[in-house]
Amino acid sequence: MTSTKFIQKLKSLLTVTSSSAVIFGSVFYYRNDEKFFENIAMPITRKFADAETSHKIVMFACKWNLLPPNKYEDPEMLNTQICGIKLKNPLGLAAGFDKDGEAIKSLHNLGFGFVEIGSVCPEEQSGSSKPSVFNLDEDKTIIHRHVYASKGHEYVVPNMRYLRRKIEYEGIIGVNMGRNKWSDPIHDYSMGVKVFSPTANYLVINIEQRSHLEEYTEEVRKARLLFDIEKQRPIFIKLSPDLNYEELKEIINVTKKNKYKVDGFIISDATKNRYSLKSTNKNEDRGLSGQILREKSTKMIEDVYKLTSGKVAIIGSGGIFNGQDAYEKILAGASAVQIYTSFMYQGPPVVNKIKRELHELLVNNGYKNVTEAVGKGVKLEKKFIWFL
Repeated sequence: MTSTKFIQKLKSLLTVTSSSAVIFGSVFYYRNDEKFFENIAMPITRKFADAETSHKIVMFACKWNLLPPNKYEDPEMLNTQICGIKLKNPLGLAAGFDKDGEAIKSLHNLGFGFVEIGSVCPEEQSGSSKPSVFNLDEDKTIIHRHVYASKGHEYVVPNMRYLRRKIEYEGIIGVNMGRNKWSDPIHDYSMGVKVFSPTANYLVINIEQRSHLEEYTEEVRKARLLFDIEKQRPIFIKLSPDLNYEELKEIINVTKKNKYKVDGFIISDATKNRYSLKSTNKNEDRGLSGQILREKSTKMIEDVYKLTSGKVAIIGSGGIFNGQDAYEKILAGASAVQIYTSFMYQGPPVVNKIKRELHELLVNNGYKNVTEAVGKGVKLEKKFIWFL
């Protein structure tokens, strides 16, 4: 056989092989196969693209409906509500993935019970220098350095209005309200309440420390009162996991007072602590999300549930990769939970995987519904009293 014929046959073989691989992969892709996404599709994406590009690829696929259709029907047992908001299931997508609300409907269609967008700042601003996202594969953790990168109210608000009014979309949407680097955060949070109350189902402000808590919550409450009662959205505070117990207790005591009262807490935000990470780029600056937060956030949920005697709504977030992780946070006091890092590591099938496993755990442990399990792993010690 001449070298020319050999090369031609080799090319033909490669063409057939690659075509077969594409067809094979496509079949598993559109079957929404869990193992295919977790062990092949997502690792390949991370291998050949940095973390920031990987996020953009997944976001692009969500935005343009390129992901497999969701055929999982939520069991009635997973139906629940939080702050009067009815959810088909308690699993939501955390803020940070769809920062500008560009893929809300598509994300809901993947099976999420609710989607939180943001953080959304009043004015457009860029994030940190590139690269701004790092995967720590050995730790199943992500480092974020693009804090408060946002296209601003001018971009996001019209999209939200179009979604609600033109498409008449009824999915549950939370808005994490950000602040610009150069402006007064009290003004920015207040502005967020004013522009998003007509279209959001709940609103979130981020608290990393105790300072200025009264000013933030008082002004946010004042802004909410500008609306009729049906558009006065629940206000959640997203807490830093780096707060110590005394700081956490002080925040709870402040928000007991009617003047500064909020409707619930999201626990928790990213951490700046490095704990015992294994990955080589573990020392990159900024916050970490993912498996590193699993135990820390669950303990924090339990602490807040005890401090409020289970009377205040909690959304659990941090290190949820399977149904057991979600179940533990619900037993600790969370009425609903959110994921982010596991979505980036395992792909869209993780949504139904978590719901299916959670449903099995509820059934096996004798619960009639997910609401019945909330806080069942916590022994309440004293009565929570609202101050006037």
